[in-house]
Amino acid sequence: MADVRHRGGQINEINQTSTVTVAYCCRLDEIKTLKVECNCKNIFTTRAKAKGIIFTRMINKTLKNFILQERYFSKSIERSIIKFLDCKDSYVKGGLAEDIIIKLVRKSPKNRVGGYEFVSELYRVEKHTVALTGKRDHITHTLNTFILGLYINKNFLNSSVDFNTWKNTALLHDIAYPLEIANKIGERYFDKLRSTKKNLGIGKYNPILKIIPKDFEKLTHNKNSFDYIQKRVDEWGIKVDVRKRFDDMLSNGELNHGIFGALTILFLVDLFIDKHNPKRKKEDIFHGEVNFNQKIFEDRAVSGCAAIYLHGLWPNEFYKDLDKRRYPLPYLLKLSDELQNWERVSPDMSDGDPASNYDIEVEKGILKFKVSTNKIRLRIEQNLKCLNDTEVKIVRLQRQPPEEIRDQLPEPRTEVQR
Repeated sequence: MADVRHRGGQINEINQTSTVTVAYCCRLDEIKTLKVECNCKNIFTTRAKAKGIIFTRMINKTLKNFILQERYFSKSIERSIIKFLDCKDSYVKGGLAEDIIIKLVRKSPKNRVGGYEFVSELYRVEKHTVALTGKRDHITHTLNTFILGLYINKNFLNSSVDFNTWKNTALLHDIAYPLEIANKIGERYFDKLRSTKKNLGIGKYNPILKIIPKDFEKLTHNKNSFDYIQKRVDEWGIKVDVRKRFDDMLSNGELNHGIFGALTILFLVDLFIDKHNPKRKKEDIFHGEVNFNQKIFEDRAVSGCAAIYLHGLWPNEFYKDLDKRRYPLPYLLKLSDELQNWERVSPDMSDGDPASNYDIEVEKGILKFKVSTNKIRLRIEQNLKCLNDTEVKIVRLQRQPPEEIRDQLPEPRTEVQR
């Protein structure tokens, strides 16, 4: 008897005999066993093949079907994204994500501001500092957030966010993480100094590390990033004092990747707009494939940077007043960023939480995000309280025997045991 148990990713035994027992979860606290007589040799030939059949990568399969149906990308990019979604090796997946992000960003105005270089830097830094910082992956997360956002934008927000605006916002929303990582490493260094001093009971001063950027917000033509972002945030009806939040961050010794990422992108985009459109004309001015129209800068670039600025703040600071139908971009980034939890490498999980523990669907105007445990459900619900959206439901994932098995197993002589 082949005994195959689907409990959070465990395969106990596979023998090619005449009966298959598949244990699957309708709820995690209710394990049912479906026993069906069949010829196992027609289904399973090796342990690897059986594992591939049983552990359907649920949300990745949903997103893969969506990408193939919508045809957002060139054939080469689409093939790369499908390969990324199918990949099970976390190390390979990270490299695929970096390559895809660079290819996508290089085709946008962010190409000329070196956005792809920051992505590569983030990937290099994260590969070597995960154990030191305790931080989760942000490269595969970035690409997964982008793909997930495409699905949500199409099926839940009626494509209210422009594709290019979402692309640049999602793919660059975590580019300043190397700064935050560096600060975390520095904090550990100085924590060690202070603990040594305390243990010895000697000395009067406590050394601290404080990084204070200068002129980071200053743009050409005497413009200021804070002013641009503040104006957009005010238009969205979000009550945040952009400059004060930046000053508070520095006084607390923080380096918030969302704030720094927004300022970084706006600083660089402004330089290249000024290079090719020094009079800042609100008309199409192309350099190669890139349009340096000042209106695009004020609309798309500023909106993207404002959304990136906000996504790194504590959620209870602002989002409850956000109207997703009037101002969907910051909503979409926050929602996609919070929902994307699968396959994020961390010190505790070398491959991240399996994609088979998640799925998503939109039905009758309700977004249902499905998770495998109550612990995950409660955590996501807490993080999304700030959106105050009753049309987003976090529900328990009901596991079913994979379609590949259901199609091949005969119907006679079935019995269900609790």
